[in-house]
Amino acid sequence: MAWVGFLEGLGYDDANIKAWFDRLQLLVTRHHFVIRDQTGGFCGELYYAVDKANRRAALDIKLVPGAQGRGLASQAFKRLIEHVFAVEAMVDAGWTQPSELNHAARRLYKQCGLRPTNRPAGLPEGESYWEIRLFISMLLFLTCWHCVWLIVLVGDRLSEQHSYPALLSD
Repeated sequence: MAWVGFLEGLGYDDANIKAWFDRLQLLVTRHHFVIRDQTGGFCGELYYAVDKANRRAALDIKLVPGAQGRGLASQAFKRLIEHVFAVEAMVDAGWTQPSELNHAARRLYKQCGLRPTNRPAGLPEGESYWEIRLFISMLLFLTCWHCVWLIVLVGDRLSEQHSYPALLSD
C-alpha cells in the first residue's frame, strides 16, 4: 500500500474491511477480484473501474509481500486485461499510473503490454499514464493463452476466508 499513499497500510480490522467491500459491491462500474495461487492461498487483489464516457478502464493490482516475485502478478494482470476486454464491450483501452519509483510495477505493466503515453484530457493530474489498447491486448494474449492463473470474484466469502490486514498492509 506504500505506492498508493498508505505507508503503514490502512489499519483496518476485519469489520472495517468487510464494510468497505460491501460498499464497493454497490458500485457497478468497479470490480474487485482476489488472486489465489495454485494451492488456493490468498495472494492479493485485482481491480478495474470502467469509464464508459471515455471507453477506458482503470486497472490495478496489489500482492501481499509473500506472493511477490513468483510470476503471479504478470499472470493475474494479463488475465485481468483479457477479462476487461472480453466483458466490457465499450472499453477500448486499459490504463494505470505507476509511480516513477515503483520499478517493479513498471516492469510488470510493460510485461503485460502497457506502455507510457500521453495522459488523456479530462483525467486528473497524475505522475504517469500507461495504457494498453484492445488490439495490442489481443496480440499479447494469443501468445499467452496457456498461462496458469486463479482468480475469484471478491464477495462475502472473502471476509470469511481471509485476513484483510495482510492484503492492505505493505
